[in-house]
Amino acid sequence: MSKDRPVVAFFPAHPAQLWLMNSVVTALGERITAVWVLRDKDVLIDIANRLNIEYVVISRAKTGLLGNMLELLANTIRAVRLTKKYKINLWFTKYGAGNIASVLCGRSSISFNDDDIDIVPLIAITSYPFAKKILAPRWVRMGRFDQKTIRFNASNELVYLHPKRFSPDYEKLKALNINDDQPFILIRMSALDAHHDVGIRGLSEQFLETMINRYQNTHQLFISSEKPLSDIFSKYHLRNNVDDIHHVLHAAACIVTDSLSMALEGAILGTASVRLSDFGLQVSAFKAIEKYELIYNLAPDETEAAIAAIDQVLKYDASGEISRRSKNLIDELEDPLPYFTDTILDQLERGH
Repeated sequence: MSKDRPVVAFFPAHPAQLWLMNSVVTALGERITAVWVLRDKDVLIDIANRLNIEYVVISRAKTGLLGNMLELLANTIRAVRLTKKYKINLWFTKYGAGNIASVLCGRSSISFNDDDIDIVPLIAITSYPFAKKILAPRWVRMGRFDQKTIRFNASNELVYLHPKRFSPDYEKLKALNINDDQPFILIRMSALDAHHDVGIRGLSEQFLETMINRYQNTHQLFISSEKPLSDIFSKYHLRNNVDDIHHVLHAAACIVTDSLSMALEGAILGTASVRLSDFGLQVSAFKAIEKYELIYNLAPDETEAAIAAIDQVLKYDASGEISRRSKNLIDELEDPLPYFTDTILDQLERGH
């Protein structure tokens, strides 16, 4: 660890955050020394290993409100120790343990957000009060934290999926036995175990069966699921490396999902989504880009409407209309990466 470079701790709490931070670290290059801190959650560890990132595991992620709060308390203590051990100058995270530890140690932190604070209030109250600055898309509702928020006209997904930084690799599809002679539908199911997912419904196995019966003769179907599924779906399981998912998503004719971040990633990559979930129907990110008609948001029990939406997406994808809409979206947004790198460097220069 270089004595001349400031030390920045990067602490992602979600796979999309790791992808974002990896682009930020790459752009900052030798101007900083990066220390990676990870919770053992979802596929974070697997992605970090695939990207050859050296990291410290701070905890195994807990579930439920009580489990998350107890873990946050324990991780704050651990983050304080890590701050002292690695002589961390700045924490870059939206997970509160890093933000709180920075204050306790007389250091600073920068947070970022793409969730409206009224939808995920626990993240807001445990992270943003302790951060010097918060980076967020212009449309996100930040409430009382608006004055310390730096805005940009883009989604966070563009940090790592902007055409300047992401190029599809079709060779990866061949390794997954995806036949390029037949279009395919990607089905992505979330674990729905975050604190804000309590009581939330997403894609059901019954709807998977409906989809398979309707599309198996005209499309390949691949299922990527964070939770166990019945054995009858095993033949459709997508056996991909975790760092290949964006290449698969780019090539899909449609994504059917209950994931908020995957739907937004698809919009950037030129793949429209049909999203079935109780959560996030009023999320500002969806409303900000709804005019491009790249995401169809429905409740889990609106199955007939969902099938009609999938049919429409497949029709528009075949005609090239979805690619045109996605290009228009990217053209009208700005590259958000400089906001992230400049804010970090500026805060390091300012000190504590």
